[in-house]
Amino acid sequence: MSSGKRRFGVALPSELADELDSIVKAFNIDRSAVVEQAVRGFLAEVIHHRKPHKCTGVLLLFNREHEETSQLNFVNEYKDVIISYTHHHIGAQCVEVLIVCGDSEIIAGLHMKALKSKCDCRYIPLGHS
Repeated sequence: MSSGKRRFGVALPSELADELDSIVKAFNIDRSAVVEQAVRGFLAEVIHHRKPHKCTGVLLLFNREHEETSQLNFVNEYKDVIISYTHHHIGAQCVEVLIVCGDSEIIAGLHMKALKSKCDCRYIPLGHS
């Protein structure tokens, strides 16, 4: 991997860019370093999906608008790989925890569908074979 840096433009919603600028200022850190760390975290979540395999992981869904994410049919559509599902309300936020196990391609489909929804989403791979 090259040690050089590459520049490219990224468009963010104004409110997200404002939050980023606020964090950068408060912690006296470089905006590029924050974005680099965020991209590294995202890649760690999805990169293992590149090669088909059996895997186990935890999918966390956070919905700040208090609309149940289960209305998006995540649970029913992917019941073959979801081995445990819990739904919690913490204040005005819905939090869903899905323990998944099965074909990485199916789990990747679930993960991508969650990423495209109104939910904040984190996938934590626990292992693969």
